[in-house]
Amino acid sequence: MKDEVFLWSGRTKKSFLRETNISVKTYTFLLQLFLHYANMSFVSVSIQRFEFCCLPINWAGLDFEGKAKRFYILLQGGDCLEKRELQSLVDKMSLKEKIGQLTQFTPQYLGREDGELTGIMGDFAVDQVYLDSLGSVLNATDRNEVIAMQREHLKKDRLKIPLVFMRDIIHGYRTTFPIPLGLGATFAPQLVEEVSHVAGTESAREGIQVTFSPMADLCRDARWGRVMEGTGEDPVLNAQMAAAMVRGYQGAPGELVKDPTRIAACVKHYAGYGAVLAGRDYNNVDFSRLSLYQDYLPAFQAAIEAGAKLIMPAFTLFEGLPATASEYLLKKVLREYLKFDGVAISDWGSVGKLLTMHIADSQERASELALNAGLDMDMMAGAFVRGLSDAVAAKKVAVEDVDRAVLRMLNLKNDLGLFENPYRFIDAHETLPPAPSSESRRYARVAAEKSVVLLKNKNVLPISVKSHIAVTGPLAASQRILGAWSSYGKHDDAVSLYAGLKKQFENVSLIPDPISSDPADYANFDVIIVGLGEREDDSGESACKTRIELPEDQVALIRRLQHTGKPIIGVIFAGRPLALTNVVPYLDGLLYAWFPGTEGGNALANLISGKAVPEGHLPMTFPRTTGQVPIYYNEPRNGSPADDQHPTKFTSRYVDCQNSPLYPFGYGLSYGHIEYGKLQVNQPVLTDDQPIQITVAVTNDSDYRSSTLVQCYVGSTITSVVRPVSELKSWVKVVLEPNQTDQVTLTISVDDLAYVHSNLERFADKGDFIVRIGENAEEYQELTLTYQ
Repeated sequence: MKDEVFLWSGRTKKSFLRETNISVKTYTFLLQLFLHYANMSFVSVSIQRFEFCCLPINWAGLDFEGKAKRFYILLQGGDCLEKRELQSLVDKMSLKEKIGQLTQFTPQYLGREDGELTGIMGDFAVDQVYLDSLGSVLNATDRNEVIAMQREHLKKDRLKIPLVFMRDIIHGYRTTFPIPLGLGATFAPQLVEEVSHVAGTESAREGIQVTFSPMADLCRDARWGRVMEGTGEDPVLNAQMAAAMVRGYQGAPGELVKDPTRIAACVKHYAGYGAVLAGRDYNNVDFSRLSLYQDYLPAFQAAIEAGAKLIMPAFTLFEGLPATASEYLLKKVLREYLKFDGVAISDWGSVGKLLTMHIADSQERASELALNAGLDMDMMAGAFVRGLSDAVAAKKVAVEDVDRAVLRMLNLKNDLGLFENPYRFIDAHETLPPAPSSESRRYARVAAEKSVVLLKNKNVLPISVKSHIAVTGPLAASQRILGAWSSYGKHDDAVSLYAGLKKQFENVSLIPDPISSDPADYANFDVIIVGLGEREDDSGESACKTRIELPEDQVALIRRLQHTGKPIIGVIFAGRPLALTNVVPYLDGLLYAWFPGTEGGNALANLISGKAVPEGHLPMTFPRTTGQVPIYYNEPRNGSPADDQHPTKFTSRYVDCQNSPLYPFGYGLSYGHIEYGKLQVNQPVLTDDQPIQITVAVTNDSDYRSSTLVQCYVGSTITSVVRPVSELKSWVKVVLEPNQTDQVTLTISVDDLAYVHSNLERFADKGDFIVRIGENAEEYQELTLTYQ
């Protein structure tokens, strides 16, 4: 007979029974007693989740089959009393107060005038009880208003539960960094983590506690306006960038509650929003479970493993159901497979869209479908406040499920430290700088420099600072280069291309409209720099296109300027890959700047002068024409592959265009020339405990400082399901001085060969595989190796 029994973290039911030698009946009884005693009914999912402080419990007269008289229940993280207090708050709430806690509205619903609208406002009345117990406010725009709303709310909320303020902080708050697609082009997760922290710091000082970022959607269709908000077409790149953003916003585990410069991250749009048919926003998607697990989940998994506190289901469908109402996505995959235990919040009005999609005929039914599927918070639809209480009264929604959602919201607020300080360290009397600080501008400039991709250079770049430069084009002097979702970034703070060049170069002239092409007018100039591209509102949410070529007037301008006989350098600002086939032949140099943010002009001037060297590489494939879209490097093999060099009938090809892209994934030039040596491998056989190391010498054999991104792709020779020819696994960025050589080593492990099989299990197949190492997805050396 034992005197003590411990309920340990990590023990399965089976191992617990074996170690304590008690029956299933007693185990169940003990668990029920514990849950009742500790007031922890919300953790009744599994005993394995308990990890705890010591809580001795003596039950007089209970012998538990003679096995023990004293039990120690060990509760999660040593803070069981705090969690019990949160559960106690839930227990004290009325149903309406709980529903209020699961609702998010903009300040307008609270009688405020401020608050940015990023969707369609609903026209419905809201019971005051719901407003008094509201859980969250969306898109507040002023720090003093945040303080006022919180103060007023705490006077009205019966249980004094603070509001949490959320907003889209996508690529900066007051300081605007390159759009996320541009950040993806840096291939520099550490830098992305740093700029995310800067953005979070600026947001936190204005009272914003949660950002709807990162967007972890896989982006393969450049027609879709929201590709600017993602980091590209590759799952591995997306995963690294998503995790970096979460770490930047939230810090290390446990840091969020302690560090006032940290905010919580909401990863979105779960899952597959980037696969919208025809590249049209809010449209349907259609892909398999295998593709979900192999392509779309890795970035979400990385964000969750980095600690993301919230997740946002997409507007789109999966297997015929909106993600907002998909129990498979929100429970089976999200909670069970990905082990996510944070808040699932809807996108703007998406619970109400269940009626638009005709799978619900009332707010009650929409609330029932969403909450039962696993959604916790209703953003802006007002569905929960209009229908959830009726669904509970009709016993279509269990109160326990409502409680579980409420508890997740309270846990989020607790993780943010809002119960200790509802104002989250914002000081109404603090004077904030009216413009981005010098330090935040430095981060913005470095990020912009590293995001710009050099696509073409016929020995025209870099340019001497003494050169006579003509600057022209529709975006040459424009400060509207921040990009969509630039939050509180101000165009007046942005440095235009022309302004940046004026600071760096001695002789710069702006050529206004109408732009001449007479050679005589350019006789005193050494080079022409043309600012081209899209308007800011041509990309972003609800900004999709059927043509992704440059506007015809810009193409015509480039062709006219060619008559001047001067070298022409194009600088393109855009929120997506553009099809540039009709302009590249007429340019001597081409820099793709994306929307570079506040310091765009200074960064471009540094690159054009050679003060900085181009380091950016394409995170998405650039097509020759819109008709090739969607186009991406890692598409699965097909049974009738085409050869662009030797086209034949009955192969998978176009009759009016090559299959190959204009510029492949990973492409990016630098100044000078980098020579890759022969690949050296430490062993030809990969085993479970012996990874392979491949080394390549890279040499800068030019007179310019230069950069290269050594990329490692892997592909298997024979697979159980059809797979891509190769997939990116890792990369190393190298910056070399003139005539410098560096040795770069990349490691291949068994995990790099693993893929999702038809049974949705991920593992590697034994046999031969091919490693490709090079400068982009189409230019590489390869080795055939073996996994045994």
